[in-house]
Amino acid sequence: MKINKLHIMKQKNTLSWAQQALLFIGSILLLWSSYRLCHQAYQQILGVFTSKQLLDQVFTSLGMIVVLALALLLSFAAYLINAFIWGLPVPFPASEAIDDSPEDADSLQIQIGARNTYLLLLAALGSYYMLFLQQSQHVDFYWVLCFPVFILLVNWQSARRQVYAVLAILGIMGYICLIKLNTLYNANLLSTVPLFISASLLSYALIGLWVYYHVKHIAEDKSLLEYRLLLTFLLGTLCIIYFHSMLSIINCRYDTRKDTVTYPAIVIQKCPPYGDYTLSISYYKDKAYHGMLLPVSAKAYHAIKEGDTLTLQLHPGLFGWPWYHDGLGMRQTVKKQTPQKP
Repeated sequence: MKINKLHIMKQKNTLSWAQQALLFIGSILLLWSSYRLCHQAYQQILGVFTSKQLLDQVFTSLGMIVVLALALLLSFAAYLINAFIWGLPVPFPASEAIDDSPEDADSLQIQIGARNTYLLLLAALGSYYMLFLQQSQHVDFYWVLCFPVFILLVNWQSARRQVYAVLAILGIMGYICLIKLNTLYNANLLSTVPLFISASLLSYALIGLWVYYHVKHIAEDKSLLEYRLLLTFLLGTLCIIYFHSMLSIINCRYDTRKDTVTYPAIVIQKCPPYGDYTLSISYYKDKAYHGMLLPVSAKAYHAIKEGDTLTLQLHPGLFGWPWYHDGLGMRQTVKKQTPQKP
């Protein structure tokens, strides 16, 4: 016997209340991600109109089309989830059919186990509270730190595919919350190279231990060592962003030293003002010069000349990585007149 997809949508009663709540909150998170992407695209599109370079306009507009398409896809996924819960019509042909077998009937349910269901529900509720109901950096930071704990608490007794689905959902929610945290936090490192190296080493080490603990059996014709290494590389690469953000925030948030560090810098070039006034500078650190872009105020931009010397006053950082708040060029940059040659 055959049934179509519209018939499947009517079997929402096979889900428990916890599973329905989980799906509904997940759809809200997808809509929030779609909104953030549209907002980013809107800001970039405004920058396109102020740019005078045709090449910049073309590439930026193409990139924003991709972003808007992704936002639309997320919104459509949110609608499909609600259609599955409430039995709403979906824009699929009714002629598409599947076998009405016991196996197919079981597949209509979320078989991830009660423990994983409540774990996902807790993560979804906490993420909803973080994204919509408060603006505290303190709460956001500690909530994002909870996601590695959630991953460690996942029950591996269910089918392996369903366990991977639980891990993927937790990972997506974690990255959504990480976006919100980075949006609120306005601290930047002077150099991100030591941070990137540290985040990469930490990510591969912790993911490698996690893979070694959980992945112990594969098909006989496969190499267990090669599979573990490949999985460690793929998952570790994805998690570098998480550890990069968290190490940066810890370095800045828990910086207990009151003194500041000072670095001399030379203005190499004044970048054309496409929205922000930016200087290309070269600062001296560790017996070498390093380049960076420094946003400044309009007044400072017009007053500073190429070749002038600036003094950057920065916070030392908990791990020894100097950092500064957004708007360093507006508040903490001191201009020195360059001596004129006779």
